[in-house]
Amino acid sequence: MNFKQMNPLGKMKQSIGVFGGLNQSSVGADNEFLDMKNISSRLFPSLTLREANLPFTESEEPVQIFYKNSLYMFGKNALIYDKKRIALKKTVELDRVLVGMGAYICIFPDKQVFNTKTEELIDMESSYTQEGQISIAPVSEGSSFVKIQGKNIGKNFKRDDVVTLSGFTQYTETLNATKAIKEIGDDFIVISAVDENGASLRSITEESGVKIVRKVPDMDYVCEFNNRLWGCSSANHEIYASKLGDPTNWSSFQGTAADSYAVSVGSDGDFTGVISQQGYVVFFKENYIHTIYGTKPSNFSLDTVEARGVMKGCSASLCHVNEAVMYVSRDAVMIYQGGMPESVSDKLKVKWNHAIAGQWRGKYYVYLQNDNQGSMYVFDLKNQLWIKEADIEGKIYSLVNASGNLNSTCEKPLNGVFPLYSRNTMADDMQDHENTEWFLESVYLEEGTLDKKKVRSLQFNIELEPDAECTVYVRYDNEETWRREASITADKRNTYLIPVKLKRCERYQYKLSGHGKFTLYGMSKTIGKGSER
Repeated sequence: MNFKQMNPLGKMKQSIGVFGGLNQSSVGADNEFLDMKNISSRLFPSLTLREANLPFTESEEPVQIFYKNSLYMFGKNALIYDKKRIALKKTVELDRVLVGMGAYICIFPDKQVFNTKTEELIDMESSYTQEGQISIAPVSEGSSFVKIQGKNIGKNFKRDDVVTLSGFTQYTETLNATKAIKEIGDDFIVISAVDENGASLRSITEESGVKIVRKVPDMDYVCEFNNRLWGCSSANHEIYASKLGDPTNWSSFQGTAADSYAVSVGSDGDFTGVISQQGYVVFFKENYIHTIYGTKPSNFSLDTVEARGVMKGCSASLCHVNEAVMYVSRDAVMIYQGGMPESVSDKLKVKWNHAIAGQWRGKYYVYLQNDNQGSMYVFDLKNQLWIKEADIEGKIYSLVNASGNLNSTCEKPLNGVFPLYSRNTMADDMQDHENTEWFLESVYLEEGTLDKKKVRSLQFNIELEPDAECTVYVRYDNEETWRREASITADKRNTYLIPVKLKRCERYQYKLSGHGKFTLYGMSKTIGKGSER
């Protein structure tokens, strides 16, 4: 009897040596992962344990941090540094806008400036209310410069301040105006003023009611660019720039290149953030991007485009990474390099209502929070992949790059204090990773055919440090429970091949889980095509 010769079932072997990071979308590649914990792409194309995040100092209260040649902490109502504590004007939640300008730290909404050289804290705004009689007279006969004398009238101001005077009952149109202070002393100021005919003022006195004010507009967001502060007000629909080199003067309109600047904005919605980028200043709303071009007030111009901007509540996600700006919009994490922004988060399936970010080693570290639960994600710009580090309870208040370190603070105490954490280039040498838990959960793997497959085996090439452990789990088709298939504990630093035999299925997932330092170099799989039965 003759039998028809049967064709042998095909066998296929695939190797993966380049891992592509996180992919939570409906379709993923074989080298991508649906979920992960405590992973880093710094050894790309391999994956490894994330860098240690070490406490380096602590605070008795939750704080924001800012770095200006040294570390400064900001509590709800105080500036803290070098075991010193300076009271601030306002008590606010830990969402101050802190901006560096030269040796200054500009503090909003307190509207104060801390000089890091002199350690002096000054108010941006200042005022004088008349104390007793004041006299007003030209500095010399026929002069257009007027000297106003009174007790402490100049004590809270400085030369070249632009101030608003009010309360004069004589020469009202001339003196009740905005003026630049030409000369100053504790008990006098000199301004420029002439009467309605252009003639010198006569000498007069005022008994009460005169006020002098140097005011700063209320602003939602502020940044520094080209030795000016730039800010915006949603209530007034305006953008402002301070006087050149002077964060305390915002109403100096003297017709010079050092003048302040203000412009109205007609787009809908509130401002949501501001940042400088490649020679210009960029203001964001949720649906608009406003860009200020130019080098001085006489050639400043405003350009507006309709595009996905920063989500409300996510202003702290604005961050420079290499030569790009990254931020969180309502439905995506965006990269902006001028022109139109682009989404880089199509592979994430995450909801958020708050975000804060920082950059370190060319990567974008962003904490995406939804209500009281959030997770730290990392976007690797060079390799264009996402990594998920960990789920975190509560808020992160700061992510600040300082001298090559990424420093952070959060609201969760540890042993009754609030640690300040740091990642740095020496972290791997400073921390024992033995107890650090990690895992990698693959996307659902299918082999591109409708036939049943005999997934004969998987093999993982992984390096483990002494006492590190790795366990392999698998689940098939629509199973909810993971099956433990193999496990290894390293007694020395070595590279291990971990084989796993599998059963026939339509699709499957694997999960690598362990603790201690590891590096996943690659994996291979042997697949046999199933029969029709």
